[in-house]
Amino acid sequence: MDKQKATIPLLFDLDGSVMEAYKIAFTIPEYLQPGYQMFGGFPDANPETGWRIPVPATFVVDQQGVIRSRYVNADYTYRMEPAEILRVLREIAGQG
Repeated sequence: MDKQKATIPLLFDLDGSVMEAYKIAFTIPEYLQPGYQMFGGFPDANPETGWRIPVPATFVVDQQGVIRSRYVNADYTYRMEPAEILRVLREIAGQG
């Protein structure tokens, strides 16, 4: 948060417990691991989880801990539209 000067809480899943709880974790298959190692970072970037990584996902969670919206897609090139995130946040705030 300090590095990015974030004004909202950011989640860093050090031990992989969140990706496991949300059931979005998968293990990079052994036959693909050498290719990932060529790019560096795996599994050294997050030694607590090793070759276990999350499917790209966005969850909008309200202050009571209720998931109000979610987007999960194994294709990392697709993400939840920012306009949809804002729509859900406004709905939660009672402005939409």
